[in-house]
Amino acid sequence: MLLVYISSISGNPKVKSNQLYVMNLLSALHVPFEVRDISTSEKDKLFMSEALKSRGKQVIAPQLFSDEEYIGVSFTHDCLHLKVLL
Repeated sequence: MLLVYISSISGNPKVKSNQLYVMNLLSALHVPFEVRDISTSEKDKLFMSEALKSRGKQVIAPQLFSDEEYIGVSFTHDCLHLKVLL
């Protein structure tokens, strides 16, 4: 299952825009996904934070995981490339 980690209370407009973009793109491609809100779940927040820090990545939403495997988020991929990855 594809998991999209977001923060529903982020005050950063760029984060909000990126989260919406990712979810809209996945929906348009008919890719099933589950949203994990790190602002309401300490467990999800800790999981995402540890996964990103262990890879030297910035801890910021949105992030994609396939179950517990980190996929990441790259806004340079076009829609077809993203669909192939998923």
